[in-house]
Amino acid sequence: SDVVLFMGPMARFSDRVPVASLEKPAPGATRFYYFQIAPLFRAEAVLPDTITSAVGRVGGKTMVIHNPGDFAKAIERVEKSR
Repeated sequence: SDVVLFMGPMARFSDRVPVASLEKPAPGATRFYYFQIAPLFRAEAVLPDTITSAVGRVGGKTMVIHNPGDFAKAIERVEKSR
């Protein structure tokens, strides 16, 4: 795959992924993204979670999605990064 995309609400766990458990991919390899869904009506703060940690370890990006406009911008960003 060219892209691996995780999408969903903030995970319940905030453990950091150990450095030794994931290798950074080679340049030009699969890209990783996490679309963290955080509707504005939710009062809780957006914090890093285990998925954010894992995606970061492999050089990926986390994008917080509050509304449909944010979702559209995130999709455009992924498409432009090809």
